[in-house]
Amino acid sequence: ILTHAPGTTVGPRNESEQGDIKAAQLNKACWQFIQDQEKFSVKKQLFAQDFTVIGEVACKIFWDWAKGDVIGYEPMMDESGEQTYSDVGQPMSNPKAPIYAGGLCYELIHPMNLIRAAWAKTIEESPFLGVKKMVEVSVLKKKYQNDPDKMAMIQAGRDETYKVFDGISGEYKSSENEVFIREMFYRPCPDYPRGYFFILTNNGILEEGELPIGKFPIVYAGWDNIQTTPRHRSHIKVIRPNQVEINRASSKVAEHQITLGDDKLITNSVSKISQGAAIPGVRSVHVNGAAPIVLPGRSGDQYLEHIAANIAEMYQLSFLDEDKLEKNGDLDPYAMLFRSLKQKKYFSLYIEKFERFLVDITDLSLRLFKAFSTEKEIIPAIGKSEIINIPELKKTEDISFQIKIDPQTDDIESKMGKQLTFNHILQYVGPQLSSDQLGKIIRSMPYANNEEAFSDMTID
Repeated sequence: ILTHAPGTTVGPRNESEQGDIKAAQLNKACWQFIQDQEKFSVKKQLFAQDFTVIGEVACKIFWDWAKGDVIGYEPMMDESGEQTYSDVGQPMSNPKAPIYAGGLCYELIHPMNLIRAAWAKTIEESPFLGVKKMVEVSVLKKKYQNDPDKMAMIQAGRDETYKVFDGISGEYKSSENEVFIREMFYRPCPDYPRGYFFILTNNGILEEGELPIGKFPIVYAGWDNIQTTPRHRSHIKVIRPNQVEINRASSKVAEHQITLGDDKLITNSVSKISQGAAIPGVRSVHVNGAAPIVLPGRSGDQYLEHIAANIAEMYQLSFLDEDKLEKNGDLDPYAMLFRSLKQKKYFSLYIEKFERFLVDITDLSLRLFKAFSTEKEIIPAIGKSEIINIPELKKTEDISFQIKIDPQTDDIESKMGKQLTFNHILQYVGPQLSSDQLGKIIRSMPYANNEEAFSDMTID
């Protein structure tokens, strides 16, 4: 899935409009900057892991004002709440209250912590989505230290006890120094055109208000739909019966090895066995009467064929046969391309779902970055030569009017296919093309698109 859905790219909505082309260039530069700053490739792998293993992936995207570089400090106030000044009349700042530039934050939401309307048949139908989480008391106290009412809510939540699953020990434990928080996000609707949100404990509301920039912050995707329910399940559900049967048969193998593993001697009731002569490296016994019968031990071999058949069926259900085909050492480029297209056919449904998820994340990330980032953060993204275009980037009402966000299909197989096509073109009609036509073809090649090297051939 990550091979065929490597990411997203930004292009102009109307390729003949210079304004759309320029807007796409600026937003594409911003998106590349965001990916570099947030190490998005690592986050994308986590998204894909939840999507395939759990069967559901959800991410909350928001602008965190506690991130980024320190851009100043809050003014220092006296006991009466007035600004304090130094001996030379300069306003004083509080070094313990820094002001940050802020930054994008991607919070991975585990499906078991996602709240939706009980009557909703799909996640999109639910008018709200919520997130359940445990938050450290120290974090909340630092944030609401100047509000006595909210501090009382936090303290009351701290006194409550919750059973929390510990993923390290695999056991449930009582929470300490944590408060149970629910974040509720309502989609834009006629009653709330810009949406609404609540952040609350069991004892009251900590924060509420309209959604930032009026956009719903949670992006969701699921693997296989379950009818009449908004939840999804992963492909592991399909192969779980095979895994259960493999475990059962493996347990029987271990049981036979323990109980019947060693050889046993069956003797007549009147026969007697005694220790024989002690010879180095040789064990000998004396038998008085009929020779004993040796009953060989069992290693559980009778279950191995059954286990192998279940493993083979599980691999077939998991499409691992297609994965093995890539490792057969065939280096023919056309065979590799056909194999890649065949493999993509098996996973096209899930690839499209994950692509849609990445497109939604890209769209929301660009909107938040455009709305809240300052000129200092935008300049490294688009370059100093584009400073004059920052107001144009910031004032755009809806980026979807000028740009479109598409799944990035230029993975290594598609790039190889383009290169082979261009090679054929140059081989048969290359001598008949002019220099500027050759320059355009070369600059369109995925592995030779160096603007500087061939700029003279397309100078017109």
